[in-house]
Amino acid sequence: MAYKTLSFFVGCFFTGIGGWLWFIYIGVASVDHYTLLESIWFLAILVIGGIGSVLGTIMGVVFVEILKEVTVLLGPVVGDAIPAIRDTIGTALPLLVLGGVVLAFLIYEPRGLVHRWEIVKRSYRLWPYSR
Repeated sequence: MAYKTLSFFVGCFFTGIGGWLWFIYIGVASVDHYTLLESIWFLAILVIGGIGSVLGTIMGVVFVEILKEVTVLLGPVVGDAIPAIRDTIGTALPLLVLGGVVLAFLIYEPRGLVHRWEIVKRSYRLWPYSR
């Protein structure tokens, strides 16, 4: 119980420091900066990277940001291929792809990218004698 309380306190402390630094950077504190969509992106980062490790969070952020950029670049290509959705595909495609990727991770790799990385590291340690 003491360690759980201490870890909760430390997490809240660093979150408060981060919020304070964000306030100094932006200049105003508002609830509008933290929308439901941002929470969904954060949850997707945790699911994709793997919950329970710092490396999983980092891997999730990198994966999701690359995914965002690729879908933003592919939006006009898909819009040209299907003219009926040209106007709305730019904002909808990243969300649709993210939803599909999160579902795929939940079905096929529920422990995230960090688990897959551990498997690769384990097999590399046994490299000459791997399965």
